[in-house]
Amino acid sequence: MYRNLSAELVRRKLTQNDIAKLLGISISTMSCKMNGKSEFTLSEARTIYAFLKTDVPILELFEMEE
Repeated sequence: MYRNLSAELVRRKLTQNDIAKLLGISISTMSCKMNGKSEFTLSEARTIYAFLKTDVPILELFEMEE
């Protein structure tokens, strides 16, 4: 699970569906990625990071926690 990414989405009042639309993927695919069942591509991570414009370093934002 991407706890830091989830927290950032909550802070910005965004949903997984918002990010799925940004990436052009289904909500079920997004859910699998957020739950660690599949991985974000480098391109997807960069797109999300650029969209969020956060001060959190990208490696920390996409740090996987169990």
